Amino acid sequence: MKVLLATDGSACARAALAFAARVLPLAELEVVVASVAALPSPFLCGAPTALGPMPDMYYGQLVELAERQAHEAVLGARELLGPAGRQARLIEREGDPAARLLEVAAAEAPDLIVVGSHGRGLLGRTFLGSVSETLLHRWQGPIMVIREAGACQPQGAAPGPATLGRVMTGALLTATEDVPLRVAARMMAEADVGALPVLRDGRLVGIITDRDIVVRAVARDADPGTATVGSFCTREPAVGTPAMAVTEAVHLMNRHKVRRLPVLDAGRLVGIVSLGDLAEVAPHRAEAVLVEISKSPRTLAHGT
Repeated sequence: MKVLLATDGSACARAALAFAARVLPLAELEVVVASVAALPSPFLCGAPTALGPMPDMYYGQLVELAERQAHEAVLGARELLGPAGRQARLIEREGDPAARLLEVAAAEAPDLIVVGSHGRGLLGRTFLGSVSETLLHRWQGPIMVIREAGACQPQGAAPGPATLGRVMTGALLTATEDVPLRVAARMMAEADVGALPVLRDGRLVGIITDRDIVVRAVARDADPGTATVGSFCTREPAVGTPAMAVTEAVHLMNRHKVRRLPVLDAGRLVGIVSLGDLAEVAPHRAEAVLVEISKSPRTLAHGT
């Protein structure tokens, strides 16, 4: 028997994989794990939009991000599945997730497809129900769609101390100080993120948010086509570490009145965590932080 496990690396995809591992004898089956890099539209390059064209070099970063997330998704699935994962075949594709998964299914002819019903992040946006629904309507064979209650809790919700290393987003879209604000805004819009860590020679020097662009720049008549990220980002932002407890991060975000923390390991940027990430593992604490941030009269970066 052959099983095709579809993953985008999201919390719900991981829950679907874990569910499949509990109810199916995967170690005795032929397991195929597939992930698709949902690439941004190539029409972004040179497209006459309100935000202006996307230069090739920044479009390329979006493509690399999608490809990296897809690769991390299959590697994460292998680790999650344990012995069955080590024997699984890993397949990575690019393009429309539903279409590519259907192509993989047609080529592999699995006896069962397993997929989660929700997703997050750059790939997850495309997996928000549409992929599972497409597979249900177009795939003629058996398909298991995981919609169990509480399935979409992040890894940090598992037993044991919740740390930033377990809940952070590791695949990052970043900007350098010389990136024009218009390009940074386009990158955020396409990747569906609200902030970009700002790097110089690979080291974190600041963070810029969509709110920074609007309140600090556009509202002050700065030209988004010529003004740069370096002129409007927050310097020396509050940061966390992979080993930092979620509760400590909540207190840190409350103290600095911010909604996002870059995560550094030995001075190197390894991820970013948002208040929304923490809300899933410490909802009451995160809600209290959000209230305090919203009450603050200051206009700060990190998305506040």
